[in-house]
Amino acid sequence: MAELVFRALIIATLAWWGAILFSARLRKALWPRYRFHQLAWPLRDVLFVWLIFFVSMAVSAMLPPQPKRGVLETSVAPERCSATSEPQDHVEDEASRHVHWVLLLIRGDRSLGTLALCLVATGILAPIVEEILFRGLLQGWCHTLELQSRRNRLTARRIWGRMPVGAISIGVVATLFAMAHYRLNQSPPAQEAIKTMVARQAIAYLLFLAAVSVIAVIRNPSRWARLFFDRRWFVRYLVFGTGLFLASLVPLYLVQGFLKSALPEQTPADPFTMVFVGAILGILFARTGRLTASIIFHVLLNITSLSLALLL
Repeated sequence: MAELVFRALIIATLAWWGAILFSARLRKALWPRYRFHQLAWPLRDVLFVWLIFFVSMAVSAMLPPQPKRGVLETSVAPERCSATSEPQDHVEDEASRHVHWVLLLIRGDRSLGTLALCLVATGILAPIVEEILFRGLLQGWCHTLELQSRRNRLTARRIWGRMPVGAISIGVVATLFAMAHYRLNQSPPAQEAIKTMVARQAIAYLLFLAAVSVIAVIRNPSRWARLFFDRRWFVRYLVFGTGLFLASLVPLYLVQGFLKSALPEQTPADPFTMVFVGAILGILFARTGRLTASIIFHVLLNITSLSLALLL
């Protein structure tokens, strides 16, 4: 089933690229005029919000019950083993080391509660929180510094040359974003432990968003509002994020597949693919100066990954 869905995605992506190539209006909508506005984040604000995130994670980690470490339970059909191959349970255990734990949870537990938990935590809350931290704050601060340095002509010629505006900020934050998604090559815990971790992650995200909302209302509501919303361009930014998602979804999965085959067996491909994902998200934010497009792209990407895992 998942293979049929992926083939349909390939056909849809090719059709979408054809529409982009033959429609100047569509190309204009998918590459809007550069509208980044300096948000003037002081470094102390950036560090303070990141501190709130780490505190939220620490608070959620202390909540009961404490997860117990264990290996992923797998069921092995006798006919899938042979005398000339490795034991199938060993092969599956090795393969599971490189798969995101949330995807393993969905494959093993398809109950409505688990699906809803993964959808909310990984499909919705995680993209919003990560875009605030990495694009809205970190890249916004780096981008502002980059724009300020470009105003000095001597500095601009010496450092930036003809490099596109925001390229350094996008590259640096995309790399940090990928590093944050790096996972050690270790056996995953049991499904109940994964479910507990996902639930705590959701709690941490909610605590973080609640704290940031309070800070935004107290300190500078207009600046935070500009980070998310622009009434004039809101719909266009939604189209921008959705359109770029449709155009890049299959290429990203192909890159992931190529890296899995090219990299050593013990090296996970996800962090390298996440550099490309982070770069796309950074471009969305750099072109618009708002988180609307990057959040919609990130949400659609995560939900698609969860849906494909459910179909396996």
